[in-house]
Amino acid sequence: MNILLCGLLWSGSGAVLDLLKEYSGNVVLPNEFDEFRRPGMIADHLDGRISDYYPSLINEYVQNRRAQLAQLGSGALPFNIKLIEFKRLTLLENLKKNITDKEQDEQIELVKQWVNDYKHLYANDGRLVIDQPILIGQHKKIWPKVFDPFKLIIVYRDPLDQMAEIMRQGHLFYHMRSPTADIYGGDRSGAVEFQIDTLKSRYKHVQSIVEQHGEDKVLLLKFENVVRNYDAIKSQIEAFLGLDPSSHSSPKKHFEPMKSINNIGIYNKYLTEEEILKLEDFKQWASKMELFET
Repeated sequence: MNILLCGLLWSGSGAVLDLLKEYSGNVVLPNEFDEFRRPGMIADHLDGRISDYYPSLINEYVQNRRAQLAQLGSGALPFNIKLIEFKRLTLLENLKKNITDKEQDEQIELVKQWVNDYKHLYANDGRLVIDQPILIGQHKKIWPKVFDPFKLIIVYRDPLDQMAEIMRQGHLFYHMRSPTADIYGGDRSGAVEFQIDTLKSRYKHVQSIVEQHGEDKVLLLKFENVVRNYDAIKSQIEAFLGLDPSSHSSPKKHFEPMKSINNIGIYNKYLTEEEILKLEDFKQWASKMELFET
C-alpha cells in the first residue's frame, strides 16, 4: 500500500510525516515527490499535456539535480546516499524513454512499476510513504490509478496560522509573478488575497477528492489536533492505515508535540488586524463545507 501525505502549503503536514517515520515497516521516500506532480513532469506526461507549447521538464530536472548532487561533499551527503540519489535520477530518465509513444494504460503500469522501484532503492519491503505526491487540484483521473492501492492523508491548519507561516517562510510573494500581480496587485494586500483565494480553491478540491474516494481512503487531519490531541490522533492514524501500534518503535523521535505546540497561535506576530478579519471571514466560509473543523 502507498501512503500519500499532502499539505495545503505550510499547513503542518511535516508533523504527520515525522510521526510516520517513527513506525517500523514504513519506507519514507526522501524529498517531496516533484518528479511526479510538478509541471512538465510525469503526471503531465500521463495526462497528455506535453507538447511544443507545454514542454517536458524531466531532462532539465535531471540535469539540475545531478549538478546539485555533484557539488555536495561527503559531509553534506554520504557517498552511499548520493549513489542512491543518482540511481533515482536514472530511473526517472529511463521511465521518460519508456513511456514515450505508449498508450495511457501502458504508461500507468510503467509508472506504477517506477514508483515500486523507488521504494526498493531505499528498502526491500514495507509501506511506501510519499510526501506531497500530487497537486490537489490536478491529474485527478491519473494519480489514483498510479498509486493504487493507496491511503491519502491531507493536513490542514487554522488559516490564520497558515498565512502567518507562509509569511514566516518567505512564501507570501513566491507565486506572485506578473500575471498574478496584475490581477491581485503586487503589494502585500494583493498577495494575501491571492493566498486566500488559492486556499479556498484547494479546500474545494479536497472536498471533491473526499467525495470521489470516500473516508476509508482519505483522512483529513487538522494540524492543531495532531499536536494537542496526540494520543487520540495517533490512534486514528493507526486505525486508518492499519498500523500495528506496537510498530511505533521510536515514539517522539521525530515528531515532538511539545515543540510543535509553539507553532500554534503565531498569527498575532505576523498578521495585521485587517488580515485577521479577512481570514476570519474565510474560516466562516470553510465551516460551511463541514469537512473542516474551524
